[in-house]
Amino acid sequence: MKLWWRLAVAGLVSVWLCGVASVARTAAQAQITASPQGKKAGEFFKNVSTSTLKELSVDDFISDPDNDVEDWLQAEQELDEEQKRLPTSPRAATARR
Repeated sequence: MKLWWRLAVAGLVSVWLCGVASVARTAAQAQITASPQGKKAGEFFKNVSTSTLKELSVDDFISDPDNDVEDWLQAEQELDEEQKRLPTSPRAATARR
């Protein structure tokens, strides 16, 4: 009977630790509240030294990486579909057997 209680406590502690870890991780990903309107990245960020990056707006400089990932995934799915439509060579068909 003691073993079951130990396993139950260990399970609850592990679930609690996972919850604490997930809250801490999302807090680290907090969004910037507001970007200054009309300012360039070279004016707002002191460490921007490249002339092409200095001319970007703050919103363009800090772009949303999720959009890039979604675009990449969509392109990968389209490539997979295209490869499925292509005929396979007889040599590739015999290699699969």
